[in-house]
Amino acid sequence: MILSGIATLKAQIPCWDGTVAESYDGGNGTISDPFQIATPEQLALLAQQTNSGLVGIYHYVLTNDICLSGSDGLTWTPIGTQKEFTGTFDGNGHSIYDMHVTDTSVIDAGGLFGYTSNATIKNLLIHSSSLENVFYAGMIAGWAENTNIIDCTVSGSISYEGDSGYRIGGIAGTYDIYYSTANIKTIKNCVSDVTIQASCPSIYVGGGLNGGIAGYVYLTIGFSTNLVIENCVNFGDITASNYVGGIVGDIDIYRNKGYIRNCSNYGKITANNGYAGGIVAEASDRCYIENCINHSTGEVTGWIIGGIMGNAGYYSDARISRCVNNAPITGDSTSNGLRIAGGIAGYAQSISNCYNTGDVSVINCASTYFRGVGGIAGEIYPSGECHNVYNTGNVIASENLTMHCGIMIGALKSEISCHNMYWLGDYDIPACGDSLVPENSCAFRQGATPTTWVLDEPQYGTTDLVEALNYGSLLECTWLEDEEVINHRFPIFVDYEDTFPFIGTEWYYEITNVNGSVTYQYLECAADTTIGTTRPKIIVKSNTLYDKDIHTKITHEYVYSDEGIVYWWDKQSQSYTTLYNFNANIDDEWTINAGNHSITVHVNGINNIEHDGEIYRVLTINDNDDIFSGDVICGIGHTTSFFPEKLLNNRDFDVDGIRCYWLNGEQLLQFGEVDCDEIYNIYNNVAENEDTGVEVYPNPTNGVITIVGTDYVCSQTTEFVITNITGQIVLQGTISSDNQQIDVRNLENGMYFIKIGNETIKIIKN
Repeated sequence: MILSGIATLKAQIPCWDGTVAESYDGGNGTISDPFQIATPEQLALLAQQTNSGLVGIYHYVLTNDICLSGSDGLTWTPIGTQKEFTGTFDGNGHSIYDMHVTDTSVIDAGGLFGYTSNATIKNLLIHSSSLENVFYAGMIAGWAENTNIIDCTVSGSISYEGDSGYRIGGIAGTYDIYYSTANIKTIKNCVSDVTIQASCPSIYVGGGLNGGIAGYVYLTIGFSTNLVIENCVNFGDITASNYVGGIVGDIDIYRNKGYIRNCSNYGKITANNGYAGGIVAEASDRCYIENCINHSTGEVTGWIIGGIMGNAGYYSDARISRCVNNAPITGDSTSNGLRIAGGIAGYAQSISNCYNTGDVSVINCASTYFRGVGGIAGEIYPSGECHNVYNTGNVIASENLTMHCGIMIGALKSEISCHNMYWLGDYDIPACGDSLVPENSCAFRQGATPTTWVLDEPQYGTTDLVEALNYGSLLECTWLEDEEVINHRFPIFVDYEDTFPFIGTEWYYEITNVNGSVTYQYLECAADTTIGTTRPKIIVKSNTLYDKDIHTKITHEYVYSDEGIVYWWDKQSQSYTTLYNFNANIDDEWTINAGNHSITVHVNGINNIEHDGEIYRVLTINDNDDIFSGDVICGIGHTTSFFPEKLLNNRDFDVDGIRCYWLNGEQLLQFGEVDCDEIYNIYNNVAENEDTGVEVYPNPTNGVITIVGTDYVCSQTTEFVITNITGQIVLQGTISSDNQQIDVRNLENGMYFIKIGNETIKIIKN
């Protein structure tokens, strides 16, 4: 909340007279007894001591609301001008009002703090304050290095006019990580309502970087450090040169990863002759933008622009997932420049599970400089990808620009993987501007109810848009009907529940037996169960030993996941052990226990693999006994053996490697020459179904299944029986007509078998 009654506040809280206190209000600077700051003069003492290099790594706590009297003409000297602040500052939920910082010959980084290094600033509010012509400007800090900024709220204004290269952010002007050994450095739970207006002569790289939370963010050398900006909100309008983002102006990640997640923007974003994005103007290298939204008030205007991201930098691995834009996107400039605009991104590398509802347009643009305008993206990088997205906004461009206009993608090259793209109704322009049709994509229209939407063409065996989006989500999220009318009744998504493995997943591994024969191990995630207070998944494991179909051993294993760690139930000790840690970094370790045996696995390397257009994170692990050494594909499992079989005293065979992986009947991975389709058909009765014409759809289902095309129902009433994986009958009845529907909504999620006449077909309820 912005408070403007400074005169009233001055009568209620201590206000600065420009002097410096001789001591703090108490404390000795330790974590248990921090220095106490109760007056603005004591805050000035902290600034004086820090700038003189007289303090080290100490702890400070604000014990009162204070006013810095900027409206009376007093200028605040930031904490950390000549020397960095290296301690911890806890605002303790208190507010600082009326701070004013202006440029002088000795201050180039300003806010409450100037430069910080290996510091923590938290629980602080700064209201009705202003920064003027400060080169590195942020209400909390001008330049924050290796610093955590947590639970801070700021309001006021920042203005700049001068040389190029400036950095302005509502929270921090520059935020960087350099030679940090921490696992994470973060700006978290911060809110900015700061109006930013800035300009400089340069209109190219090296100009201005401006963001509602941070102007410039980069990770140079961070060892195992990841950079995270999360749960942050910007309300302030930003009008500036070059790079302008609702959350970050420019983010560069040269090692490890940078995340912008769970952030939102409400402010109007305008880049004069530059890049603009509702969340970030430009992101390069290993940047991941997740679960972010640009609200309808966050109109974006500039040269290269997007509702979430303007531009993915050169050689970028920037990825956008689970993001939403609801604001108008307008490509415009008063001088010649490259124009590219998209509802989610202007120029993008990877987009998945996103939607756009805002109109996208390009105006005042000569065709010489035009690259593309699209409802999702203006253009996708060569070798990039875009999948499982939809658009309901209009795409508007002048007649001379129609060549690169698409309701989904403006400019689409043949080498780009774009599929599962959906758009509302009919448009005068194609799905993609270069006349290439994305795979498994079509228009959708209003269904039988206000929150249902029907595809023009079936995808994944369904014409229901929500079902198709869930099939194509690749476990990134769960799509739902908009029953609460928060998105004009169009589908919405929520974070996918952390329940790896997902019911309906299947794995096929090869086994080498002691006699040298090669058979198989077949795994299937079949159902939920309960062990104590946990809700693990049942994995049915079939080991076919020695001779196929002669000696088969079937066992059940139990796993569940929580925050990226997969836990495995050790039947001997009756406790869980860590099977996979998908959050692990290089040199991390975890121990796997099984009865009296255990191994400690070490992460030697982390990389990505691409398979059929999808990117998978891979951990390379090893253990001293070489029991479980190999690669772990995140969200799928170990490529050699899903479980460490030798810990289970399985000495009569070796599991030699994954060959096939399916999710809800769709093959996602295949290794080697094995015919995965044939294997899947054998274990899912597909071959038998083709003989008699029995078909059950949709399968998997979340509600009602339909039985069609059977030889039985044409002339007689036929019984059906549905059993669970233990053989118990859970539902039975009769089929008396073609297209018979069976309601299975009351069944628990999991795997079942439906018997119709002589046929048994596996079905998945999810």
